[in-house]
Amino acid sequence: MTSPLPAYIALPVIAVTCILMVGRWVLLGHTPTDRLINRSLAWAVLGLLLHERGVAPDIASLMHQLSLGCILFTLAGIYGIAQLWGGADPDTVAVRQRRYDIATAAVFVLVLAAGTPARQQGMLIDQALGWPSIVFWALFGAPLAVCAVLILRTSAHEFRAEDLGPREKLVYYAVFAAAGGLLIDAVAGPSVAALSTYTDIALPDPQMRRKAATFFAATFAAAIITAIPLFSLIAAQVGWDRTARYNRRLQPLWSDLTAAFPDLVLYPADQLAELDPAARLHRMTVEIRDALLNLRPYTPMTGDRLEPALSTGAAVGKRAQVTLYTISVARALRAKNTGAQPDPIAARTAPRPPAATGDLDSELQSLLELARQWAGAQALVAAAGPPPSMSHVMNKERPR
Repeated sequence: MTSPLPAYIALPVIAVTCILMVGRWVLLGHTPTDRLINRSLAWAVLGLLLHERGVAPDIASLMHQLSLGCILFTLAGIYGIAQLWGGADPDTVAVRQRRYDIATAAVFVLVLAAGTPARQQGMLIDQALGWPSIVFWALFGAPLAVCAVLILRTSAHEFRAEDLGPREKLVYYAVFAAAGGLLIDAVAGPSVAALSTYTDIALPDPQMRRKAATFFAATFAAAIITAIPLFSLIAAQVGWDRTARYNRRLQPLWSDLTAAFPDLVLYPADQLAELDPAARLHRMTVEIRDALLNLRPYTPMTGDRLEPALSTGAAVGKRAQVTLYTISVARALRAKNTGAQPDPIAARTAPRPPAATGDLDSELQSLLELARQWAGAQALVAAAGPPPSMSHVMNKERPR
């Protein structure tokens, strides 16, 4: 008896799903939901392995029925997740799950009993047919129907109760479709078996390849979706996540500005690097903004050779404003570092950063654009030489 799927499809799916399952077990198991997801994935992986019945054709019928039992225990975990989603007490999840597992084990014993004639003949349940196959699929479909109805009811309630955006609605539509497919399978199994047993309608797929393909595809998709938090966690640990990228982009700007105002720094660079990426990003943005405010009195009062260079630049609109502001900051920093004294008038007339929308994300994006242009602005300022309006007061006190 051959396996339902070619090895070049089945084995990669099993391997990837197994890797994701192990990764979740190692890194994600702190909440009841995570633990239920992990155990459901483990049962699903075992079901995938047992579906490869070609490795032991003499007991292929038993392997297939055991794989269906793995599906039932996978659904027991999903049922527990749906209960938590519906508001069940997380503190009693272990007690509830034991009840679900006992009920699943009882159903599985009955399923195996109904599948005995098929096993004795060495046939798959859809090959054997007869009234035992009808009972088999009715027993197997009952947990599917119960789980599907709970998911549909809970998701429908949440869908009506919450103000959802397009992305959240798409997720709920996918949940509806998956639960609806589960309910259809629960009804179709015994119905098709009865039609094939008592009429001349033959089963279209007695080798059950399409059912196996559906199980492999659903398990693989579920493994990928449930691994998204795993991917995010790994990305954060190796510095590939968005927050880490923002930190790396802001680091040169932060280093240059805070070197001019060391009193603004809460943590030195080595201690800052040890902070959580989100906390590090917060500190860097706060200290960059403070340094920019402190630089305003050092802004040169007149123009220099930078304006002709800017007038021929390609930047337009808001980016041009950021470019002008970045060069202004670079000039002020150079003036501060070369000994210029602060000027209250300059503080009032210095260019201001391009207006943001006022939210934190908009301000962060403005700082990131400033950081992106920072090296170019410093090079342009260095090539232009000291600003004329401040060269005569270097290292001197301004007259009061």
